Amino acid sequence: MLNQTSSRDAHAWIVAYLKQRPDIGLQKAIVNFMFEPPNPFDATARRRPRLWFALLGFGLTACTLAFVYFEILPWVHRP
Repeated sequence: MLNQTSSRDAHAWIVAYLKQRPDIGLQKAIVNFMFEPPNPFDATARRRPRLWFALLGFGLTACTLAFVYFEILPWVHRP
């Protein structure tokens, strides 16, 4: 006769299985999307961000700072 398992046991088994597999997962997919591929010869080497990601981050930061400087700060220093 087959033993029935609860949903908590099944969830615990799935979590344990996924923790044994560090090569899959949403976080790994996001990191691979934003950074250069890892060096297969040096696993401890730092991964550089992709050029488009760095430029996009710089552009968004510059736009946000310009908006705050020209739109928000005049309201704060109004006499």
